[in-house]
Amino acid sequence: LNLFASQSLSDKYASDRQIGLSISMPLDFSRASNVTFDLQKNADYYSQRTSVSGSAYGNRLNYRGSFSHTEQQQESA
Repeated sequence: LNLFASQSLSDKYASDRQIGLSISMPLDFSRASNVTFDLQKNADYYSQRTSVSGSAYGNRLNYRGSFSHTEQQQESA
């Protein structure tokens, strides 16, 4: 579990504040795999991201995949 907050120190971006929450937990099918859920708020917009990462074959193969979505209807994978 990770919680963060930040604020810009610039006069130009005085209202530029971010807060976020990240939760990471192991997946049930493998101790070497994790799923992470992130939520961020920047100004008046929220964004979410889900990612899966892990390793297989004695750490010879590492993988990571993620999907994100913002309230501005921007998505990426």
